[in-house]
Amino acid sequence: MSTTIGGSSCGGIPCPQCGLFERSIVETRPRAKTSSIYRRCLCSNCGTRFTTQEQLATRRRPVKQARLQLQLQAQLDALQQVERIERSLAALRRSLPSAIR
Repeated sequence: MSTTIGGSSCGGIPCPQCGLFERSIVETRPRAKTSSIYRRCLCSNCGTRFTTQEQLATRRRPVKQARLQLQLQAQLDALQQVERIERSLAALRRSLPSAIR
């Protein structure tokens, strides 16, 4: 059985030969001891066969509010820094003579 798949299967790994994500799954083998799945894939572009191993999520960690807040604050700080840099670059461009721009 062969299923044509986009970039989210075969472990999200591109073809090692051509780098594209379009491929078919040729075979799927679960491994009970390691809680993983082996997939044999065939690239739809170049015909290369390759194998991926995917780990199954066995348990989920509860989201800790303090950790989530720290991560969100770090992302916000990074975004604000990018915005400051963009404003500085815009001001610098405006201050340059038009012949240099």
